[in-house]
Amino acid sequence: MPARLSLLAFVLTCLVGLRPQDAVAEDKPRIAVLELRGAVEGPLLRLLSDKVRSGVLDATSGQKVVVMSRENMAIIAKDQGLDLTCLDGECEVETGRNIGAHYVVSGEVMSLEGQWICMLKIHETKTGALLSTGDESAARSLDLKEKIPPLVVRLMQRALGTGGPKAKVELG
Repeated sequence: MPARLSLLAFVLTCLVGLRPQDAVAEDKPRIAVLELRGAVEGPLLRLLSDKVRSGVLDATSGQKVVVMSRENMAIIAKDQGLDLTCLDGECEVETGRNIGAHYVVSGEVMSLEGQWICMLKIHETKTGALLSTGDESAARSLDLKEKIPPLVVRLMQRALGTGGPKAKVELG
């Protein structure tokens, strides 16, 4: 009889369109990393955005969170009929709310007086509170790729109140 109930639960889950691991993932806080904006070429912005995601993964290693990628966000937005034009950074918190994220990381890359600067922000989406912000600079735009992950780890620690990248924290 228990095997029959398990089979029934599996069939019902499939009929609803969820896989069992999706139900578990729904309980985990989501951190959306939006694409960086800025004055550099598209491929470099994508690379630097992925470096931000790498930093978030480092900062939340061992914690029960879901780090949302550009692919995750695009699928969710498409499935829910959401407008992705807000992903350009003008309304980070609203974008995070729309895709079900608890936290949203956004930023910009700019050039000022011969220096390349990457500025990042972390918001909590429920209240819209700015939890952490910071920047790194480099002489060349490509040099930012090495500086971004440690910056993100520091900002995530401040935002989530953790003592280090491996520290556990109750999110959500």
